[in-house]
Amino acid sequence: MTQVDDPKLDPSPSPEPHDHGHGHDHSHDDHAPPVDPAQQSLADALQVSFKILTFLMVLIILVYLGSGWFKVDAQNRAVKLRFGQIVGEPGQQVYGEGWHWGLPYPIEQVITVQVAPQTVNINQAFWYEVTEADAGKSASELAGRARPLNPEKDGSLLTGDASVVHARYRITYVIRDNDLVDYLENVYSANPNADNAEITRQLVAAAAERGIIHAVAQIEADEFIGGRTNQTTAQLRAQEVLDELNTGIQILTFSATNTQMPLPVFEAYLAVSNAESEKAQLIEAARQEHARILGETAGQAYDSLYQLVRDYELARAREDDEAAAALQTRLTLALANLKMPDDLGGQRIGGKVAEAINQANSFRAETVQAIRRAAENFSQLLTEYRRNPRILPARLWEQARIDVFSNPDIEILYVPTSQLEIITNRDPTVARERETRRLEAEQEAARERGQN
Repeated sequence: MTQVDDPKLDPSPSPEPHDHGHGHDHSHDDHAPPVDPAQQSLADALQVSFKILTFLMVLIILVYLGSGWFKVDAQNRAVKLRFGQIVGEPGQQVYGEGWHWGLPYPIEQVITVQVAPQTVNINQAFWYEVTEADAGKSASELAGRARPLNPEKDGSLLTGDASVVHARYRITYVIRDNDLVDYLENVYSANPNADNAEITRQLVAAAAERGIIHAVAQIEADEFIGGRTNQTTAQLRAQEVLDELNTGIQILTFSATNTQMPLPVFEAYLAVSNAESEKAQLIEAARQEHARILGETAGQAYDSLYQLVRDYELARAREDDEAAAALQTRLTLALANLKMPDDLGGQRIGGKVAEAINQANSFRAETVQAIRRAAENFSQLLTEYRRNPRILPARLWEQARIDVFSNPDIEILYVPTSQLEIITNRDPTVARERETRRLEAEQEAARERGQN
């Protein structure tokens, strides 16, 4: 066998000790082999990737936790569900307006419910069918070609007097904050395709219809058509139904927007209604005229004065002299003072009664004064006559002649003392002047009465 002297050609060279001139021996195994650059690059890449992955995982966790924040508007309320169960103690389960936080989906889920007032209209349940061709027409127009009611198409109500009527209603309602949990448990549907607003409206409409039927059955048709629809009873009955079901819904307003008789009898009922309306107008006009006439007759005291006079007449009709005398005394005192007794109101008596009494009092005073002056004048004349029986008559004749000839209303005709017949016409100028003075005197008297 040939010995290989070149160590590079030796496939398995054996390490040999050698001297480096520093006094000890060591082997080449004491130095690590050089690192491969490719391996180093791979290690660095893995280290960077790990850091990036860690950052992304932390960021994802933060974003996931941040997604648990939710905002509730002023018109809404919210409730959190954790694995399908409502979170929180009773009384603290509803979240109001503002920002709130919860565990993100799918651990917790937030359900938002609108609590602002909502409206539901009941337009067809108790109303006759209206086709597209008849839409917009008045009841009078439809009544001309009315058909019998069809229970399959026409809605109606039965009143307490067994009459058929139609009506439309408008109801406003809210979901109470304190009962929001009851609403979610008994009304709300978790189905994502469900329209919970429509479900709620249908529930309120059903309860309202039950209350309407109950209320209308207690009143008569005339009252119902006249506007007394007994809607308070209907609202209370509908609220009882909603409360019995624990819906958490409260009815705020309940009103009938339209009431009507069936079309086949609409024209006849309208004629009767117009007659009743005209009757009421005539009665009211008569009452106003009655009050006006009595007011002009006795002023504010007309009612009590009329009652006192009527009681007096009734007492006389019964021949109750004692009662009639007592009433006559009260009546006389009231008319004398122009004031009713305190127990009958104490109002002042005015109008034509007061005017007539005042005129009578004035006439009495004037008559008394005139009689007194006449008596005094007669007494003076009598005294003078007794002193000069011949002079007084001559003086009185002279005074009478002066009064006659000085009166412009008297026409004077001079005739001879012998028997003579004279035919003449009256002076028209004198007649006109006399009529003018009479009219002026009447106007002056009327003004004086008005001032008094």
